[in-house]
Amino acid sequence: MSTSFVIFLTTMSLMSYSITTRAYAPDMDIIEVIDPYGKMVDGMTQRERAAKIDAYFAQWNLPLAGYGMTFVQAADQYEHIDWRLLAAIGMRESTGCKFAFAQNNCFGWGRRVTFSSKEEAIYRITAHLAGEIPSTAYYYAGKDTQGILRRYNSVIPTYTKEIFTIMDRIENMPVEQSRFLAAQ
Repeated sequence: MSTSFVIFLTTMSLMSYSITTRAYAPDMDIIEVIDPYGKMVDGMTQRERAAKIDAYFAQWNLPLAGYGMTFVQAADQYEHIDWRLLAAIGMRESTGCKFAFAQNNCFGWGRRVTFSSKEEAIYRITAHLAGEIPSTAYYYAGKDTQGILRRYNSVIPTYTKEIFTIMDRIENMPVEQSRFLAAQ
């Protein structure tokens, strides 16, 4: 009688943003490996982009530090949404959620709109900005980043420029490279 079994080994590292799952079977090689690095954008993995967002907020000990991967994964669902966009809006609107408008609303979305968590806010608002929510698709669908920002805040003339400046600061944020080498 032959007995077969499969062993699943999952390794998680929150600091390096990697989740790797490998399935092993007796006398077999690895059956499945889930890519821990995610989609490449601007020559960076999800992990690298998330680390830049987190480092940007962490330098001032702001509440949005630690949500970098959520921002990146939400943006990566839509081809035309820049991975830095909502993080930059969060910095401009509420100083990285230090002065939130309402419960978990770090982005000035509807001013008094509440969310059950910051993750929910990030995913829902990103979907709105992508034009995926029917009630706001008229304003955001088919727009590039500049067009999205003009609709998001049409009152402050310098708003778009301010957001692009923050986006550049996030992208240019230095991140310790040894953090990535250890997980590879």
